Amino acid sequence: MNELYKELTKTLHNAQLASKVMEDELIALRADFEAEISPKKEAAKRLSAEADKAKKSLTEYAITANKAGLLDEDGPVKMKDMTVTEIDQDKAMEWAKTNMPVAIIVTLDEALLKPLAEKHPEWAKVSKVPKPFVASDLTKFVE
Repeated sequence: MNELYKELTKTLHNAQLASKVMEDELIALRADFEAEISPKKEAAKRLSAEADKAKKSLTEYAITANKAGLLDEDGPVKMKDMTVTEIDQDKAMEWAKTNMPVAIIVTLDEALLKPLAEKHPEWAKVSKVPKPFVASDLTKFVE
């Protein structure tokens, strides 16, 4: 066998062996890393669930307090009026067949009709409904 060919074969073999050793080391490191991070992932998941629950409780309280006129204006929750559009599917479908057939796919495409809803009370009801928004930075409220 040609010497260059032998040398290249030996180089490839050594590289394959080194690669296998490195893969084994990485697998071991990954297992160690997963074992170390797993409790932290669980803690983060639990804390996230607690934060979601606290946010839900805070917004529910804000809705109740707002109705009673007791919501603190400088507090962490602000009430804002959000536009809520309710579309009567049957009436809007009849209107869309004649005036905006592109709004009819397989069902009525409400996204196309919402901008027109205020002008068509015969098939839509538009109202302002207070919705709570929790401040993203709560630092000043917990100090």
